[in-house]
Amino acid sequence: MGKKKSGEASPEELTELEELLASRDEDEQTHEVLDRVWLTPMPPVPETSPHKNVWYRIQKSVFAGETRPGRLISLKRYAVAASILLLSLSTAWYYLNARQKGLAAKAATPTMNQIATQPGSKTRVELPDGTQVWLNSNSQITYGNRSFGTDEREVTLSGEAYFDVAKNEKIPFIIHTTDITIKVLGTAFNVRAYPKERTVETALIRGMVSITTRQDPERTILLKPAEKLIVPVEPAPEESRLAQAGAPAQAASPYSIVKMKHDTAVEAIWIKNKLEFDNQPLEELAPKMEIWYNIKIHFADETIRKRRFSVVIEKETLLQTLAAMRLSGHLEYQLKGEDLWLREN
Repeated sequence: MGKKKSGEASPEELTELEELLASRDEDEQTHEVLDRVWLTPMPPVPETSPHKNVWYRIQKSVFAGETRPGRLISLKRYAVAASILLLSLSTAWYYLNARQKGLAAKAATPTMNQIATQPGSKTRVELPDGTQVWLNSNSQITYGNRSFGTDEREVTLSGEAYFDVAKNEKIPFIIHTTDITIKVLGTAFNVRAYPKERTVETALIRGMVSITTRQDPERTILLKPAEKLIVPVEPAPEESRLAQAGAPAQAASPYSIVKMKHDTAVEAIWIKNKLEFDNQPLEELAPKMEIWYNIKIHFADETIRKRRFSVVIEKETLLQTLAAMRLSGHLEYQLKGEDLWLREN
């Protein structure tokens, strides 16, 4: 009955209630009392004795002016009706209060869109403002879906993505990663910001971007086409603990801007399901191969890290790629599940 009064009862519950009321006259009379109580304004309750003569005031308000025989039901039935009334009022209050809290929580929580790729997969999406985004393997972007493109254009990136940003001089396009923030008006560039890698890279294809880092937020870095910004990230917590214990840890160096000698399209060639490396050390190839093949690469000795390779990967399997690399350089490998061990031959 309480759910019916608060408007929370389902059609099935209303049907069941009508059947119950029709089966017993006593329930119908009780329901009539509750209907009248629900609509009757009650006299205020003195704060000094809120529990005193409650039912007397209910009876007086509901049946004021009525003296017809048989209309007043017995005290026992009043007690039953009072119990049901209190339960009904409590139930109605609960549902109404819960509904109001739910609506308030929904209104207070900003709605966000999240697009993610699984390891070994890629996807392309178009944002509401017309910006094209290619997401690499095991990557994720998050953005608001209410004001995006009208009041703001901000996304959060984890992983690697290629952005072809729709031009809008009034609303800049902003990308947040853990370590850098990129601000553009309309341009194309590639951002690589995987959580476990030691650097965050931004390669500009066309246009211009401004970047700030978490370590030095007051300084603005401007990139020009064919330039790539490399920002070292802070060491992982376990590395910091080793450093504190006296073990050597690799210190983060200042950011660097490198002029890309090769075709700038190489930085984003992965969006065409292709990887290309031109005389690059294996330690630079390894992170991209890990993402491409969803594996973990380990170096059995330090000398193999610096060995350089020129590789084009398109439809080749991991074993085919490794076989080609072994022929072109002194390299041996051992694959155990998702762990790949590399060493000098």
